[in-house]
Amino acid sequence: MKALFPEMELFIPRDSGPVGVKLAEHEDLRSASEKLQATIVAYLRGDPVEPGTRRSLEEYGTYFVQLLRGHIDKEDNTLFMTADMHLDEIQRAKIMRIFHKIDPRSRP
Repeated sequence: MKALFPEMELFIPRDSGPVGVKLAEHEDLRSASEKLQATIVAYLRGDPVEPGTRRSLEEYGTYFVQLLRGHIDKEDNTLFMTADMHLDEIQRAKIMRIFHKIDPRSRP
């Protein structure tokens, strides 16, 4: 989000392309992850207050996995392909420098 998206927004407006879709999905993934994590904690605790915890765990888990699979598929088959078609070498190098600052273990 801090490296690739700003460069892509130079040629595709955020609201009308894959960047906007990805950002919306990131929010949905965060929300789904929070619900799933809270449900896992309740399930592992054996929380008797919430009798539907197991069902909720299955529902949140299934939703999260499906959402993540679709998100990754769109990244691989739309977002990254679009970036490859439009970004030049200078932009790619800039993105990689930013990625390396975010995660120094990544290759420069």
